[in-house]
Amino acid sequence: MAAALLDLNLEDLLRAFMVDDPPEVEYLLGSSLQSYGARIRIAHALGLVSDEEASDLRVIQSVRNYFAHNLHVTFEAEVVREQLKRLRLLRRALPEARRLSPRRQLEQAACMLSVLLVQRLQEVAAARRQPRPERDTAEMTSQCPLAADEEQSDWQP
Repeated sequence: MAAALLDLNLEDLLRAFMVDDPPEVEYLLGSSLQSYGARIRIAHALGLVSDEEASDLRVIQSVRNYFAHNLHVTFEAEVVREQLKRLRLLRRALPEARRLSPRRQLEQAACMLSVLLVQRLQEVAAARRQPRPERDTAEMTSQCPLAADEEQSDWQP
């Protein structure tokens, strides 16, 4: 459930960052950026999340995947405990987190990340990407020597 919440947070963050073009945004978020892992990667590549946040999002992804592919597993499993030791943000913000149960560590990390992503969403929405303005013909031809040559050429099709 923590990963599902963070996935929605990432989707909202990406949606707020992209230009206001619903068909394009829906296409991207519904196809190549549909997975939680892909959303982590693109958010990180665009500078929307820090290295530390991306790392912790991936830890939560890893734990979620482990639970999804193993029928009889608990938070007390050694594999899960080892993954949770990699939660960087949690360890830095709450040094006493090592004393929490593994489940509580995951919940705390997910809560912190969700709050950060929602705050980031507000920042990003205030500076939403805008489509590039169209260039006028004179500007385009002055920047493209071939276009300028065509205008001066006597060639006819």
